[in-house]
Amino acid sequence: MTEDSSHEAMTTGAQIPLPHVHPWNRPFFEGGLAGKLTLQKCRNCGEIVYYPRVACPECLSTEYDWVDLSGRGTVYSYSIVWRPQHPAFLPMVPIVLAAIHLEEGPLIVSNIVNCPEEEVKIGMLVRVVFERVSEHIALPKFQAV
Repeated sequence: MTEDSSHEAMTTGAQIPLPHVHPWNRPFFEGGLAGKLTLQKCRNCGEIVYYPRVACPECLSTEYDWVDLSGRGTVYSYSIVWRPQHPAFLPMVPIVLAAIHLEEGPLIVSNIVNCPEEEVKIGMLVRVVFERVSEHIALPKFQAV
């Protein structure tokens, strides 16, 4: 990306790419709109599944329930993004991209928000907050407890 193209993206209001809502992931996004972290729990093996998908990645069952989680976890790992791969994210730099180990078990990849990047640490306690990005989508982000 050239300096001209990054300046153009910031001044032209490039649109942030959004996930597509399907019948099999709609409860995840509806939960976010309601301020709840909602994930699939496989009826066959009991695995809590992140990210939403058609079949359980552990046993391939297509039978699952949607469960509300606590939204609490710890930072497992993180990276600070200074050069995003899409121009719409340039105004948000630096972006703290983190793997969050949820209390209920799964790892979820998201952003750490409302915290200076130099204060983010592995093992830091976090809780979910939601960012509404469209009429039908609120994305889970995490902030320090």
